Amino acid sequence: MKPLLTTAEVAEMFGLSPKTLRNWRCLQVGPPHIKHRGRVYYRAADLDEYAAALPLAS
Repeated sequence: MKPLLTTAEVAEMFGLSPKTLRNWRCLQVGPPHIKHRGRVYYRAADLDEYAAALPLAS
């Protein structure tokens, strides 16, 4: 996995739309992100931690 992923890549990974991730950023929920030169990226390590903390559906 790449160390930094785009919104589109993360959305595909989690089965979400990119718009959902944009909304979550505005609401300050969801996986942590960083901004670099006006672009939004997600660290792979942060995504692993976020996914591990999600409750499992039964």
